[in-house]
Amino acid sequence: MALLKIHFRGICVHFRHLVPAIPHRVVLPNATALRFGLVDMPGASRTLPYVLAPHFPMLLVRNDEMQLDLNVGGVMTGGIIYDAVRLQVANAIRPGVIYSPDYHEVAQVARYVEAYQFSDEVVLGGRASCYFDVTSGYIAPDRVGENIAGVVVTIETAGPPMLAASPFFQATAERPAVSFITLPGDDVELVVGNVGLGCGEGGADGFDFLLNYLTLKGGLPRHLCAQPPQVVPVPFGDAIATAIARLAEFHWPDGVHLPDFDTMLFSPTLSCSNSTYP
Repeated sequence: MALLKIHFRGICVHFRHLVPAIPHRVVLPNATALRFGLVDMPGASRTLPYVLAPHFPMLLVRNDEMQLDLNVGGVMTGGIIYDAVRLQVANAIRPGVIYSPDYHEVAQVARYVEAYQFSDEVVLGGRASCYFDVTSGYIAPDRVGENIAGVVVTIETAGPPMLAASPFFQATAERPAVSFITLPGDDVELVVGNVGLGCGEGGADGFDFLLNYLTLKGGLPRHLCAQPPQVVPVPFGDAIATAIARLAEFHWPDGVHLPDFDTMLFSPTLSCSNSTYP
């Protein structure tokens, strides 16, 4: 038996008991576009502009003694997901999930907008970057100090943990219908992130949390009924200048400048923190 601990970071929305036979689905929405917008919320004296930098889905095994290339033909290279995929742990034991008593402390997307209704296309129909379906394990807030920086899922597996990866779209010779990745070891930590250019560097204005609402029917909200975590507005000109400067340094897929995962794991990145529904 082995133990797999999965740390979810960045823009990941956790849906509970929504899909038959899948008690817990983590949706990484497609947040790879640069977005601008306006939003009203309590406590703000005016309508606030925001800039949301692109966020990218990726995986990393945290083990300094092991170099593991997370590759899936036509879907993922070096842990960076570039085509939509469904992931799950293929050899989990002890079916069923258990939530920690404090799981309710994870930010709830329905808290900040009125009558939140998820998009069927995004949450169920494959219009996302990634689904990570969890059928077994213990699910709890992932705390960094006093802050909740994400969600952690602990899963027991029969032998070394094995991930099954299934592309959302038509399989080809280069893109198999199902691929398997074995994560060697008896105690493995996997980071699953949907993180942006500059995440983990500090200075975020907090509006990245809005990207969780790419799961919302109708898209990003214009009005909020409560202030999201850690919103500290910065001048719009500064925000757009920073976003453009980061994009200018970005080269896909080679030479990708993305956040250091250890920084993401051990820093309270509340501005693009996970969320949950319901």
